[in-house]
Amino acid sequence: MIALIAAATVGGILLTVIVAIFWAKPNDAYAYWLAGERLAAGLPIYVEGEAAFAPYAYHYTPPLAQIFVPLTLAVPAMAYIVGYRAIELFVEPADKAAEVAGALRMALEEERPICMVTVLEPGNVDGIEQGNRLLVKRDGTAQGSLGDVTVDRAAAEAGAELLAAERSEVRELTEGVSAFVEVLEPPLRLVICGAGHIALPLSRFGRELGFAVTVVDDRPDFAEPSRFPGCEAHSVVAFAAKAGVPLYTSSPGDSSIGMNIAYHELMNGGRTMIDPNRDVNEVCAIILAGKKNGCVILGGGSPKNFYLQGQPTLWEVYGIPKGGNDYFIQLTTDQVVWGGLSGATPAEAVSWGKVNPGVLPDTVVSYCDSTIAFPLFCEYAVGSPNGRRPRKELLHKRTDLVADLLRQARARRQAG
Repeated sequence: MIALIAAATVGGILLTVIVAIFWAKPNDAYAYWLAGERLAAGLPIYVEGEAAFAPYAYHYTPPLAQIFVPLTLAVPAMAYIVGYRAIELFVEPADKAAEVAGALRMALEEERPICMVTVLEPGNVDGIEQGNRLLVKRDGTAQGSLGDVTVDRAAAEAGAELLAAERSEVRELTEGVSAFVEVLEPPLRLVICGAGHIALPLSRFGRELGFAVTVVDDRPDFAEPSRFPGCEAHSVVAFAAKAGVPLYTSSPGDSSIGMNIAYHELMNGGRTMIDPNRDVNEVCAIILAGKKNGCVILGGGSPKNFYLQGQPTLWEVYGIPKGGNDYFIQLTTDQVVWGGLSGATPAEAVSWGKVNPGVLPDTVVSYCDSTIAFPLFCEYAVGSPNGRRPRKELLHKRTDLVADLLRQARARRQAG
C-alpha cells in the first residue's frame, strides 16, 4: 500500500509539471483552434509518439502520465475501503426470496412502485428471523409478515414514508430490530408513437438507458417486434386492446379502416361489419356508468362531437339526465372566428347540454399543436400522485354497461 501511495504521488507531481511547463494554453478554445489548423494543413489531429512538450501535446495524455493516472484514481478508494470501511453482504437461501417474488413481480408488471422490507438484525423479538420480508404498497397496506405485529406496523409506516420520499435506507423498526427498507420503482416507460426510421435508434437508446420501451404504430408492417428487439411493438388498436381501452371511430367509412373493410367485402366476401348504432350506445353507456364525466380533446372535428353528443343523447333521447361533462380540456389550433367545430368553445357546448354550466369557469382550451402539448400533459398526469389508479378495463365491461343503459332507459319510458 505504501509503495502504491508513493507511486501515485510521483504520478501526480509529474502531471502537475507537464501541465505547468509543457502544455501551452491548456483550454478547449485553443485546442479547437489547433485542431482546425492541422486539419486545414492536411495533417492528422493526433499523432502517436509526438513529443510530450509539443504545443498540441495536451490533446492526449503523455505516455508517462498514462501509467500513473490509474494509480492516482485507485489508491484513495483502496485506502478508504481497506482502512476505514468494510463492505457487508447479505446472503440468503433462494426460498426466502421466493415467498414474496410473485407479488413483487405483479406490482412491477403493473408498473406500481412497491417497498420491500427485509430483516437484517432480528434482535431478541420472538418470531423475527433474519431475511423475513414484508411488502408495502403506497397506501401503507402490507403483504406478508416479519413475524411480529408491532414490527409489521412499524415496517408498514417506514415503507409508506420512504415510498413517498422515493428512497431506500436501513431503518431500526424497534429496539434491536433493523431492516433494509428498499423502494422498488418499475422502469420508466418510453412510448414512441410512430415506428418509422427515427424510432429505430430512439428505441435502442431508450432501452440502453433502462426505459421500458413501447413502440406504437397503426401500420402492422412497421410495428413489427423484430424491428425493435427488446421493446414492445404494437399497432394502436393492439396496444389499446392490451390496456383494456375501447376505441371508437366517428366516421368508419371515412378512413383507411373503412376502405380496407369495403375491399375485403367486395373482393373476398368478407363479413366484417361496423355497427355505428352499437358504438353510440356503448359510448352513452360508459358515460352513464361514470360518477363524473370529462374529456381531453386533441384537435376537434367529428371525433369531438361523437363523444360530446353522448350527454344530449342520454337526456334528450333516453330521458336520463347526466348534467353534462364535469371536465373539459381541449388542445387545438383552430379559432372561434372561423365558426368550425374544432374551434367551438365549451360555452357553446353548454347550450347542447354537453358541458355542465357550473364548471364552465374551470374548462380549458389551449391553442397549441397537440404534438407539443399532449406529451407535456401526459407527463403531468402520469407523474401526479393521483395518477396510479387501477385501469377500469372498460373494453371488457361494454356488454354489462349497455345492458344497464337499456334497463334504465326502459324504466324511464315506462315512468313516462
